[in-house]
Amino acid sequence: MPGSGRRHGPGRRPAVIAVDFQRHFIDAVAAPAVAATAGLLDHARRAGTPVYLVRIEFDDLADADPAWAARFDLSPLLRGAPGTELDPRIGPRHGDVVVDKRHASAFAGTDLAVRLSEEDVDTVLICGLTTSGCVRATAVDAASLGLRVEVVRECVADPRPLSGPVALSDLADRYADVIDLGEAVRMLPGGVE
Repeated sequence: MPGSGRRHGPGRRPAVIAVDFQRHFIDAVAAPAVAATAGLLDHARRAGTPVYLVRIEFDDLADADPAWAARFDLSPLLRGAPGTELDPRIGPRHGDVVVDKRHASAFAGTDLAVRLSEEDVDTVLICGLTTSGCVRATAVDAASLGLRVEVVRECVADPRPLSGPVALSDLADRYADVIDLGEAVRMLPGGVE
């Protein structure tokens, strides 16, 4: 990935964060990222690596981020609506932690940072939808918390053909290592492709 930022590499204890792999966001553009992420999650679970599945879900539209509520129809993301269901290829599986969020970042208004700290996680492998939105917001917040951030290129997608690549380039310049799937698997304990 081109950019001026130097890579920092992984730390000693990774976790995988899969952002918004739920019915409302999955389309043909996202299908390859869903398949790649499902494979990475299988490796992570076998390795005993913590897996966090993050989704947007509102109890009431009054809970929604006001910026989103002004721009989008959020009713498909109300609790119990089909749009909130995680893709079955992603999970959840036994041992996975599901984190419900109401903002772009998986960290904003959630206990994700506390959970990662309790697991002594210092490196997050981020997958998800969309690259320029919730993935980027999660990566920036993770970096702000002092975590090593690894965004897995094949495991992210964006319906906007320009925004996704620009977001990856910016993340590589400033906040994260943008890595391929094989490298992500090798970061897991006992990881081999």
